[in-house]
Amino acid sequence: MPVQIDHIIIAGSDLAALRAQSEARGLPSIEGGVHVGGLTHNALIGFSNGTYLELIAPTPGNTAPDHAWSEFMRTDAGVCAWAIRSNDIDADVALYRSRGITVSDPVSGGRTRTDGVRLEWRTAKLGDAPLGSVLPFLIQDLTPRELRVPTASGIHEKIAGVEAVVFGITDENDPMIALLGRAFNVALTNDKGDLRLGDEPIHFDKSSSKHGLSDMRLGSR
Repeated sequence: MPVQIDHIIIAGSDLAALRAQSEARGLPSIEGGVHVGGLTHNALIGFSNGTYLELIAPTPGNTAPDHAWSEFMRTDAGVCAWAIRSNDIDADVALYRSRGITVSDPVSGGRTRTDGVRLEWRTAKLGDAPLGSVLPFLIQDLTPRELRVPTASGIHEKIAGVEAVVFGITDENDPMIALLGRAFNVALTNDKGDLRLGDEPIHFDKSSSKHGLSDMRLGSR
């Protein structure tokens, strides 16, 4: 069964600016809340298939220099990371390690919604690149997932959700393809020029000006 994309991270230096840019593209967001530690906050764009986009930036007056995405936020990188769902993060950590992938031990995280509801989860980093920037990070909810994802008022009316992530590559021998293929135990396929990893929601683009995670594909309702 293909992995399930949980959400896509879009990083910037100012959350209000990120939200304005997103709304100008027809993707209005709702407030998410402040993360543990108080250095970052987010806004969310939800979709009917349960995936969502997370707009993240430092809280006013902070730069979050030690955050995994500090450089992405500082440089207004945009799409910078992705997460996949886990129902048993300890078992998944063991699985990816058995495939020769470097995996961190699970760590606890969370945030407080603007209505005061406290959310908790566990995540684990796959690979050596910044969190989720090539291989995704795993996330398992400790509080109900429906509390973390946008509610009905934050669900986009016309877009079904995130269908795939797209990586910019140099050619079909790009080491990134081999790394992703090993992690998910699947081979590269070429369907009339559409390069992807089997049935996984992972596609590659040789024409992209950005090497690495460069974009996502959204499906219509």
